[in-house]
Amino acid sequence: MRERLFAVSTIATPNLPEARILAELPDGSADQCAEKLLPYIRHLLITGGHGAEHQVHNRLYSRDGSRHDFTCQRLPGSYHGSGCTLASALAGRLAQGEELVSAVRSALDYTWRTLRDAERPGHGQYIPGACRWTPAEGEPAMTPLRGLYAITDSQLLAGGRLLPYAEAALNGGARLLQYRDKSSDDALHQREAEALRELCERYGATLIINDDAELAARLGVGVHLGQGDGSLAAARALLGGQAIIGGTCHARLGLALQAAKEGASYVAFGRFFESHTKPGAPTAALELLDQAKSHLQLPLVAIGGVTLDNAPQLITRGADMVAVVHALFAADSAAEVERRARAFAALFAPH
Repeated sequence: MRERLFAVSTIATPNLPEARILAELPDGSADQCAEKLLPYIRHLLITGGHGAEHQVHNRLYSRDGSRHDFTCQRLPGSYHGSGCTLASALAGRLAQGEELVSAVRSALDYTWRTLRDAERPGHGQYIPGACRWTPAEGEPAMTPLRGLYAITDSQLLAGGRLLPYAEAALNGGARLLQYRDKSSDDALHQREAEALRELCERYGATLIINDDAELAARLGVGVHLGQGDGSLAAARALLGGQAIIGGTCHARLGLALQAAKEGASYVAFGRFFESHTKPGAPTAALELLDQAKSHLQLPLVAIGGVTLDNAPQLITRGADMVAVVHALFAADSAAEVERRARAFAALFAPH
């Protein structure tokens, strides 16, 4: 099959058990299976529908080395035809000339919604029902978590710089924008977060609120929680299955494994280098990214002293996103912020 069918195919969409059979790796991870199979096919989407985690984690691999992660809430029940639905939806999108990553995102989103609206005529499996190609109003499509993750700083962005500098980062290619303000002014947080949400919607990015799940719920956006800042599982229950929820894991793989069980969309490790924001945080070794990739299918965020000079080594070791504060926003102008954002975003472009 690998030699004959893969040679004339654009992409294969196995789940992990199927990928293990194809790769002849009975206990292989998704990454290991992809490494074995990519010599035979240009693109490989390994789906996580047969797992047991609260979130379904799907990863798109390409022969050029690029990877894209997509997550969604695991739905209750057993579903007949979900793999065929996904493959058919993806084939349809590609036949219409849609770019691959966009087509995968659309097909995964379509499949999730057909399963959500499935029928169960007897006592057996659910049968996917017809559904829209586009998300319903107010329901965001899944966002690939890869690229620049911009984090605001209330001191760096004081004096009216927050919105123009944030917009510059988004225009430069930031995929996630985290609003971080440690003051106790709730009214200010509400106003600024609303304005940032509008900017993110305009640029097709996602707003993440730091440490305030209730504010995130009011705005219908994502949240990032540090250790001791609340339960990831409670945040997932509050925000729903489609929200992006991240967790700080410092330099400990065990915290990341627990975060995955509680429904995190991504896990953040760091600091990896000297950091202006958290100079006393424990240092994470680059090897931690290697370990995390072999144990997790969640996107990995690297944070802490990230610059244009050291970001490439984080990406090479498996970071799906780099979270940047000072190296992005400590700038004299919005134009400089945009230039830096474009430079960070370019690090993730396929080569």
